[in-house]
Formats: sequence, C-alpha cells, structure tokens
Amino acid sequence: MCLACGRFAAGLCPECVGGLRPAPEGAFGDLLVRSAFVHDTSARALVRRLKYEGVEGAAVVLAEAMVPLLPANSEALVPVPRSL
Repeated sequence: MCLACGRFAAGLCPECVGGLRPAPEGAFGDLLVRSAFVHDTSARALVRRLKYEGVEGAAVVLAEAMVPLLPANSEALVPVPRSL
C-alpha cells in the first residue's frame, strides 16, 4: 500500500513519488532552514500519516530525504513550524 495515498504499491506509488517536490533553502534569522520537500500533496500526506497515524514507513521516507540535507558541521536539528 502506498504510504502517501493508500493505492496498491510498495512504499510510494509512482504518482506520489512524482508529487514530491524539493523545497528551496531558506533562512530564519541567521539560521539555515532546509526541508526535504515542499509541504504539499505527497509530502503533506506522508507527514500526516506519520504524525497522526504513527506510520513508521512514512518516517523512513522522510528521514532518508532529510539526512543528505544536514551540513557536516551541524550542531542541532530543530523542527520549525510552517507558520514561521
């Protein structure tokens, strides 16, 4: 079952993979802000599945996308709400 939409697929279906758009880098004051994906369509569904349903497979997909974005000299990883 697709982790984002629930269609028959292993992991993510092709449509949901195609819906994952890389997010641009940003800043919050002097802090670098990075997100693996723009928070819409498939990415939003993955976050909801993880946050509200505890779907571990969604966490794996999101984490695998976030790890390469961490700078080598990172000292902290802090979640930033979308509303900021």
